Amino acid sequence: MTEQIFFFADWQVSPKSNRLSRGAISRQLEPKAMEVLLYLCSRAGDVVSSEELLQACWQGQETGDNPLHKTIALVRRALDDSASSPQFIETIRRRGYRTLAEVTFPVGHEAKAKPQVWQSGSPFVGLRAFNAADAGVFFGRRQQINAVLEQLDRQVRTGRGFCLLLGPSGSGKTSLIQAGVLPNLMTPQGVHGIGVVSATSLDMADVAKGQLYLTLAASLLDWELDDTPVYQ
Repeated sequence: MTEQIFFFADWQVSPKSNRLSRGAISRQLEPKAMEVLLYLCSRAGDVVSSEELLQACWQGQETGDNPLHKTIALVRRALDDSASSPQFIETIRRRGYRTLAEVTFPVGHEAKAKPQVWQSGSPFVGLRAFNAADAGVFFGRRQQINAVLEQLDRQVRTGRGFCLLLGPSGSGKTSLIQAGVLPNLMTPQGVHGIGVVSATSLDMADVAKGQLYLTLAASLLDWELDDTPVYQ
């Protein structure tokens, strides 16, 4: 969990950049505050004692509890949380702390399929590319999905919302986009504050000579938003 992005309720946690984001809101955490947050989220729902947090995040330094209390307060402030009415981190008197909000990972970040999740026949799609309907069984491409999402975030933040993915034929580019990247961007929380409400695609291999504009127009006519064509 220390490297990959994940969601703490509707907050996206980006450990590499020590960043929390929710929609257009982006906040930086101090490295130690991120370390404490990561440890609590790795034990989601469990009560974690102050002694365990100090041992894990301060590596046995003789600091007393004060730095931990201050760090927890920093994390709560970044999350718009409250010690008196907690939604994210709860203080358990004389015992420690525990997370209250759900910890989830982006689509495609699971190491393996959860038992009995897939009930729609074989999860192996053969020679065809994975698509959005296959996102539930699209595993093992976490690093590649993250790389595209991070690059797209950089492009958007610099005012260049275009990302070109290149690779040999058959390397899985289409599957990566359709079953990995797009399903993440089309979730309610999006990724890095970037969301996609609808998408369409065009396979250049299907474009006949001199028919690029016609094929592109046909593809755009298939683009729908809430079952309503975007172009009519």
